[in-house]
Amino acid sequence: MTRCIAQDVDVTIHHQMKDLESVPQPTRSPDQARPVILELRQRMAVMGANDSEFWTVDEILKKLDSGEIEPDQAVRDAHAILEGKQDYH
Repeated sequence: MTRCIAQDVDVTIHHQMKDLESVPQPTRSPDQARPVILELRQRMAVMGANDSEFWTVDEILKKLDSGEIEPDQAVRDAHAILEGKQDYH
């Protein structure tokens, strides 16, 4: 029962985030992007069946820390991983 509720909430959040993608978002700093990415990583963990997702998110965080990737792009990349999991499951 709990899993069904969690999936319903996740689907609702997914649709709300899709709606927000069309709204221009302010530029984030690395310190603002990190918790967003970690929250997305946690949502992946709750979904289970994780293969390379954690490693890929860790790589995004390393690139964010080194300045190799912009904060907004890092959030988009992490969000894309979550979307891929949602489409798969």
